[in-house]
Amino acid sequence: MSLTDRSGLVAALDSTGLPAVSGSWRVGGAPEPPYLVYRPADAAVSYADNRPALVTTLYDVELYFDLGSRDALVEEKVEAALDAAGIPWSKSFPGDVEDQRLTETCWTVQVSGD
Repeated sequence: MSLTDRSGLVAALDSTGLPAVSGSWRVGGAPEPPYLVYRPADAAVSYADNRPALVTTLYDVELYFDLGSRDALVEEKVEAALDAAGIPWSKSFPGDVEDQRLTETCWTVQVSGD
């Protein structure tokens, strides 16, 4: 299996039509939800013949909705974009960000490189 790289992840997220940013939005600069935030979470190196052969990076892709307004169709759009790009993912529901009045859905995805 060939893994998509970071640029493939960015292209997949852009294809959803949702606003997306790496890291975080500037204070006061976030668009109206729903929107995406993606950031590296972990990296691993696979070795062959005592040399690095493959670097894979896990990214968290966070989808934010207004508090209490999770939308399964929007989540399916993100999943379809990841699937179309061949990006492996798992999904979690970290819950509400009460102080920001947001609800979060998170996908952990795996890409090649950093």
